[in-house]
Amino acid sequence: MAASASRRAELADIGDFFVPVAELPERRILIGAGADNGAQHQPRGNSDAMLLGGLRRAAERGEVFTLIAHAIADTHEHNYIAPARNDWLLTQAAELGLRCLGFDDLPEAGSLITG
Repeated sequence: MAASASRRAELADIGDFFVPVAELPERRILIGAGADNGAQHQPRGNSDAMLLGGLRRAAERGEVFTLIAHAIADTHEHNYIAPARNDWLLTQAAELGLRCLGFDDLPEAGSLITG
């Protein structure tokens, strides 16, 4: 996500990244925050602290927080997320009681409301 430093510092305050769980079945588009470590072998993107802030907001408010990432690799010529960061994000989400869903899970997202 191309954003100014001041906007990045407030990732959890950008409402477009968050959807109340009850509204998920009606949503056709989910805007995602970038979780990639970098691109072209250079660091870039949202920091761990910013992503953790987003996860905490989602847990506290009962929201869905969509993250996007690309190639899972320690480094890559294109956008990538390091395996360690991917594992860290999944662990943080689990510790906060957040469910992690992939594309294959989305047709059943309505079960989030009742389950």
